[in-house]
Amino acid sequence: MGVVLVGCAAAAILAAVVFTPWDAGGAAIIGPAALAVSIPILRRQARREGDPGLFWLLLAALILKFVGAVIRHFVAFQVYEGGSDAVGYHQAGIRWMEQIRAGELDSGAQPLTGTNFVELVTGVVYTVTGPTLLGGFLVFSWLGFWGLFLFYRAFTIAVPEGNRRTYARLLFFLPSLVFWPSSVGKEAWMMLTLGIASFGAATILEGRTLRGLLPFGGGLWLAAQVRPHIAGLLALSAAGALLIRRSRRSSHPFAPLAKLVSVTGVGLIALVVAIRAERYLVQSRVDTSSGVAGVLAEVNRRTAQGGSEFSPTVVESPPDIPLAVFTALFRPLAVEASSPQVAVSAAETSFLLAITLGRWRWILRAIQRSLRHPYLALAIAGVVLTSVAFSAIANFGILARERVQVLPFFLALLSLPPRSEGRRGDRQQPLR
Repeated sequence: MGVVLVGCAAAAILAAVVFTPWDAGGAAIIGPAALAVSIPILRRQARREGDPGLFWLLLAALILKFVGAVIRHFVAFQVYEGGSDAVGYHQAGIRWMEQIRAGELDSGAQPLTGTNFVELVTGVVYTVTGPTLLGGFLVFSWLGFWGLFLFYRAFTIAVPEGNRRTYARLLFFLPSLVFWPSSVGKEAWMMLTLGIASFGAATILEGRTLRGLLPFGGGLWLAAQVRPHIAGLLALSAAGALLIRRSRRSSHPFAPLAKLVSVTGVGLIALVVAIRAERYLVQSRVDTSSGVAGVLAEVNRRTAQGGSEFSPTVVESPPDIPLAVFTALFRPLAVEASSPQVAVSAAETSFLLAITLGRWRWILRAIQRSLRHPYLALAIAGVVLTSVAFSAIANFGILARERVQVLPFFLALLSLPPRSEGRRGDRQQPLR
């Protein structure tokens, strides 16, 4: 199986080298090198869980991510004939690479956030790999994979009753999570940083505050450099989950102090990220004076173009939230497909809707256990808050790309079996 998977990945990379007009020679080295670095970590996780089969599942997921990078590269430069943001990141990355190698770190790009920050990250990658575009796709796809891996680690740590194999299969093999965070751009970076922050949050929520604050704060800070509003929503979700977490019985004299440190640390991080998010909106020329409604209206205006636009349900009051969640997770519907690209997206959302309806008891169980396992409360809050933020997006293409940031949280709610189906999962011990 391993030989077949590696052979498929190698064939895909070589095909891209032959058929793309962009420099891709470095990809033949970068892919195997990334694979070699990853295998020991994947083996360690399989040993940690005592499940040899998990190694092959994770290896297949990693190779599939590399294949996803090649497909994303092909779509960007063959289907859309280079009409991709990756071209701009590539060209800016080359300039950054030349400056870094020359010891000149001031490019004059201000502020160094959003697109400018991703360009800097691309330059750092190219400083190591050289200016190979397909190689850059593979590196960013590899980073996106580790974000998914950290989401998986967070789930195994914080939801010991959950079905780990179910979550792994949904998380690593859902087409949009394979495809979108697999190119030079913001999606892969956000998947990595949100995964780091979620791993830290899961560690904090399980009572290991000092060990979790660094990845939680660091992941949010790195995410906030690109999309601070998304980082802010995750910070608020984590703070809420921590506040509702039931106090654990402990004879340790410093238990109250540890609780205070957790609440204070997460609260300060949430406050800093929220301030950063507001500054980002101001820098993006979004009027925040009229509150959330004004921000959503501006998002709607900016996204209602591009050929895949639709009429969204902008949240104006609490009764609008359920429809916003439905739109964020399950649209476009099959009947709304107006192009081959939208039809592909609709096929996935239809599958996700079907499995959600089939597992309504799993979702109910997750809601019921959210006090016992506050990471589930974080996931619920993350889904709801992000859906509200996405409710103003009026383009199916943008919605499909943005949705990947919330899917890991939603999939966690589909991976906690009801009591009658989860006896084996209930006996699983939390992984450290």
